Amino acid sequence: MKNIIIILLLILPFSFFSQNQKKQEAIEIAQNQIQQLKSGVLLVRLYNKKNVIAALETKGMASRANAVKDKQESLNKEIISSFINFTFCEVYFFFSDNSSYILSKEYSKVELYTDSGIKKDALSIGSNFYVADFGVLKNENATSSDNDESNKTGRTKVKKYRGGNSNTNKKCMFLRDSDLKQLKRPFPYTVWFHPTPIKKLSYRQVVEQMNNQLKEFYAKNK
Repeated sequence: MKNIIIILLLILPFSFFSQNQKKQEAIEIAQNQIQQLKSGVLLVRLYNKKNVIAALETKGMASRANAVKDKQESLNKEIISSFINFTFCEVYFFFSDNSSYILSKEYSKVELYTDSGIKKDALSIGSNFYVADFGVLKNENATSSDNDESNKTGRTKVKKYRGGNSNTNKKCMFLRDSDLKQLKRPFPYTVWFHPTPIKKLSYRQVVEQMNNQLKEFYAKNK
């Protein structure tokens, strides 16, 4: 028993030191990221659902394909217009089928657009950019390899409200790095569309909230 106590007394200080060290490293990473984003570019990923539309057309479901296309185009227009008051850094837009070029660092092949639809030279972004996504976030505490598809697409995030009996998929705006890896705390990288079960934010409100929290975090970490 005495030996166990001695071992615990030796282990606990090391464990405490290790946790503090990891926390400090996370803070330093977040501080560096907010500085990079401020001087860099935010690329907003839009989805065009080309594969879905092509599959429907192949099956002779032209009407359904057009409906999917029209709905996605309408959503993309709403997302683009929601950035009208985003001032933290430069913003450009790209379509999801260009994601592979970002992963392979072939930035010259990425087709970027301004909010007015004008093409932007992708060569100028270098690697100093971050990516904004809208969707269902993967579990923040989950661990995964660099090859995990969820790191690229952010598919599953389930959050349970206290007092509720069911899990609710949570849609949000969230940020990724230039390798399309989800950012980590303490960086303020998420804004939820449903911050409470009875409150729903619009795309513009979500983007404005992201803009505000990025400004606040930057001001505290200059």
